[in-house]
Amino acid sequence: EIPKDFAGKVTLQGTTGNDNVEDLSGNIDFTIERTAGDITVGQLQLERLTLATTTGGDIRLDNAMAEDATLNASTGHISIGQLEATETLQCNATTGDVDGNLLKSRKIAISTSTGDISLGDIEGEQVTLRATSGDIEGTLAGKGGDYTIHSSTDNGDNNLPESLSGGSKTLDVETDAGDINISFTDA
Repeated sequence: EIPKDFAGKVTLQGTTGNDNVEDLSGNIDFTIERTAGDITVGQLQLERLTLATTTGGDIRLDNAMAEDATLNASTGHISIGQLEATETLQCNATTGDVDGNLLKSRKIAISTSTGDISLGDIEGEQVTLRATSGDIEGTLAGKGGDYTIHSSTDNGDNNLPESLSGGSKTLDVETDAGDINISFTDA
């Protein structure tokens, strides 16, 4: 158990097994690195959050706040429910889907090599979504005109303009093989 007044770095590392962490807050740089196994975290208020699985396992995060958040799953899915990262949110699944709802950060970068990205209620100043082989869908705060948009798909349908300038925020969406379907809350 971590003392309530602790400030500093906490790292949990392991080869196999599952991690479940809830109700943690403070000026803490918190990391879980797991070779194989699931990571489930919730009810967090931290300075920095890093969650990573390298050869198999899913990451589930619900209700967290941090300055920076990084989530990486080599072979597994990433599921996020309500995350506010005041500066950056980076999320990468090599082989697996990324699902998220109620995500807010100044800079959001989400990618997957083989898998789909499905997001709801996203709010960010710089949003980058990339899939090598997979669909990208989501709902962003505001209206399309709020964003300078770059989007492309080599093999699939795209409901966004390939290029749109003039917005104060940026949206960059790219997939090599998959559909792009992005909507805005103030359409």
